[in-house]
Amino acid sequence: MDSGSALGNALGAPLCALFVAFLDGWRGALIAAGVLTIIVVLACKPIIGSTPETNKSINEAEREYLRKAFEEEDASSLSGQNMDDAKSGSTATTYLGSRSFWGVCLGFGAYDAFWYGLMTWGALYLAAVHHLNIKDLGWSIFLIYAVGTVGQLLGGVVTDKIRQSAKDTNAVFRRLFPLLGVCIAVPMYLLSVATDIYFAIAMLSISMFFEKWCGTMYWSLPSIVADRQYSGTLSGIMNMFGNVGGAVVPIVVGLIVGATGSYYWALMLFIALALGTGLFPVLINFDKKIGME
Repeated sequence: MDSGSALGNALGAPLCALFVAFLDGWRGALIAAGVLTIIVVLACKPIIGSTPETNKSINEAEREYLRKAFEEEDASSLSGQNMDDAKSGSTATTYLGSRSFWGVCLGFGAYDAFWYGLMTWGALYLAAVHHLNIKDLGWSIFLIYAVGTVGQLLGGVVTDKIRQSAKDTNAVFRRLFPLLGVCIAVPMYLLSVATDIYFAIAMLSISMFFEKWCGTMYWSLPSIVADRQYSGTLSGIMNMFGNVGGAVVPIVVGLIVGATGSYYWALMLFIALALGTGLFPVLINFDKKIGME
């Protein structure tokens, strides 16, 4: 699901470059991008607006399978237990007191701050430091985010395969997340000393590959660690942390670049965010729902 964000950037960058060239500047390009977005949303609405009960592509056997799976999931959740068996206090207090809750929210905050920061400043970095023109920027950004899309899709498949073959889900996630965090951070450090444009684009692409792999895993967490009836709420809170980070970090990067005249310390910030993306999930209990740890 989340691979759409990287795919949209991959396709959007060269499209915007073409719009700028043929529609007399950014004003025409932004109008065209907005109209195209509305068309895509309207085309997708009939698909994403359906449910298992209303979708004609789902048969009764599949609906029954889903109902039984939901019943089994609810039985092992906080809302499915008697209050004597669950932790005392309100649901909000239980969630706020859970290490898993904070691991999800802080980790995704770091992930999204990295994503929005790079999405905002990546092209400016390539233009300022490596002197790319608008045409070359369009194709460079396409390549970087296309690699990210592949990372997200492939990462999801690989993660599922590992989980299916492993006995301990906690061990899988608690090892994989930190490993991916390092795989995001190392290319960003190498980028800080890059002098060749092709090497710089390669490092950004590799970092984006593993960053979007993390995105696949993060968006699976609300359904893993939260009661089914609260998974949407947790997704919203998690995404709020991400949006706050995504709003703050581009400003911080701008202040750093403006104060130092260099992208070095800004890239160090991205390294810290990459490590946070990988390390915060260590707080999460992936085997039990929040409130049942």
